[in-house]
Amino acid sequence: METKLKSDIVKAAESIRKKYKLLKEGIVQEDIDRKKHFEPLLKPLTTLIDLTGDKSKDLEELKVSIKESGEEVAKKIKAVDRKIKTQPRSKEKGTSTGYYEDIYDDPGEAEDAWNEWHDHMSRFGPLTRKYLYEFTFDKSHHFDTKFGVHAAPDRSFAWQIGYKDIDFDKSDDIHIDHNVFYGTRGLFELIFKRFPDNNIYNTADLETYKKILELTNAHLQGWKSTGNLASSNSSKYKQIISKLFMNKSKDKSGGSLLPVNNNTIDYLYWDNPNELVERLALLKASEAAGNYAHLAEIASIEEELREGKFIL
Repeated sequence: METKLKSDIVKAAESIRKKYKLLKEGIVQEDIDRKKHFEPLLKPLTTLIDLTGDKSKDLEELKVSIKESGEEVAKKIKAVDRKIKTQPRSKEKGTSTGYYEDIYDDPGEAEDAWNEWHDHMSRFGPLTRKYLYEFTFDKSHHFDTKFGVHAAPDRSFAWQIGYKDIDFDKSDDIHIDHNVFYGTRGLFELIFKRFPDNNIYNTADLETYKKILELTNAHLQGWKSTGNLASSNSSKYKQIISKLFMNKSKDKSGGSLLPVNNNTIDYLYWDNPNELVERLALLKASEAAGNYAHLAEIASIEEELREGKFIL
């Protein structure tokens, strides 16, 4: 009888753990009677007490064992609950709705958004998924939205570089208009990062990046074909962009180009960062109202403020 009771306790504990997991996942309604969950544990004990009045040492030890087993299960459940409530949200793919939980109040909506994101990413290759995931969820501002990829302002799961749409495929190749560029890790560093790792990209990647810039006007002021070279204090501009278009810079005349220098603010139209911030606030308000005509200017101002360490 004691062996059967111990077996029942083990089964009951496992049942409780499973039901608790279901409860956390939202499958079981919160108002289900708690008694129903613990009934498999309580019923064998009740039966034992009804069947025997033996107060022997062995029975007392068994009852203590039963009590300790139940308490151990309860402790484990509480520990899991505390861990769920206190652990930082993971940014690893597939482990948390993280970013979306910050946007949606309803956990169900957050989970739906996460699943939609995951499904959309499944059509890309591993290199594309890596960079797009970090671009979307990493808030450390290591990504270059001025000379590189930025989110399309009026669409979900859409990206642009300069004024043109950019897309990717299962092979990690890059599509812009009808042009297809072979996607290497070095090229992804150049089109995504503010500080591309020069140990990753090579001369061929730089040449391809230059072609992409020329195709999209991402290196020009306002992303317009008539614009001058969009100067910046960033190391990427000084070490990569300006060198790629050095001859074009020299061919320009009249002093209209922004010079490469070490000034704190290297933006043509403002004298101090306060004016930059005011202009940025105005443009952001315009964007929020549905006007997307100044995205290049917004990206330029944000880049200058970051380089000047006025914003993160």
